[in-house]
Amino acid sequence: EKSLGFRLFTRSNQGILLTESGRFFYTEIKKIIYQTDLTLNHCKQIQTTDNVIRIANIDDTYTFYLNSDFYHTFQLENPDITLSYIPVSPEHAADFCRQNVIDVAFCSNCFISEEDKYLCHRTSKNYNVCAVVYQKHPLTEQAAVDPTYLVDKRIYVSSIYSEDYITKMFKFINPDQLRRVDASTRSIYNACYNGDLFLLPSLFRKKFAGLVFLPFNPPVTNSFQVLHRRECNNITTRFVEAFLNYYDEMN
Repeated sequence: EKSLGFRLFTRSNQGILLTESGRFFYTEIKKIIYQTDLTLNHCKQIQTTDNVIRIANIDDTYTFYLNSDFYHTFQLENPDITLSYIPVSPEHAADFCRQNVIDVAFCSNCFISEEDKYLCHRTSKNYNVCAVVYQKHPLTEQAAVDPTYLVDKRIYVSSIYSEDYITKMFKFINPDQLRRVDASTRSIYNACYNGDLFLLPSLFRKKFAGLVFLPFNPPVTNSFQVLHRRECNNITTRFVEAFLNYYDEMN
């Protein structure tokens, strides 16, 4: 604190609390540390990128969980290629791809303009967005869910879908209905066992025993996009093609 020139904490018999300056300092310093780690990681790889695919490890456990089987399969089929996972926040993925910090990023609803000089996106086949419930939920008596059922219901979502995208998919949903939780398997089970529902891609169906994935009628669909530079190497092209084929087969 003496070297910084301001107080980080207020101290009392009850403990210590961050001051307003301390909270601001903590928030900003986290960004600097994150960017420093990213830069160091990239610098270590610069000389060995010929056989390395740098994948944006976006803060979304669901996406990584879903892709983990594909990563494992790709590595078995391509032992000469190393997959490197670089931490990237969703809003920075496109810029980092343009700057050649990463080679590939996966996302939903992150379309890049066809006029973009540096990036392009490849899209998987559409999959169903599902209402996920516990197997004893009354909805399981139906083959599909009428979207209007969601009116006034509490709905759990993860970072895989933005609030803006959900309210576009279901125009009658009020953002106040949404409960965003951390990206963990426990969160899904907890929400469903409490009688609520979770919105997830149908692609996750095999990952969650004891839960029922119900499509909507009329269907609500979505897709995954793969971002990469237009001028990418052959290894990245192989990886992207393998990814799209993998998900097409899952559908």
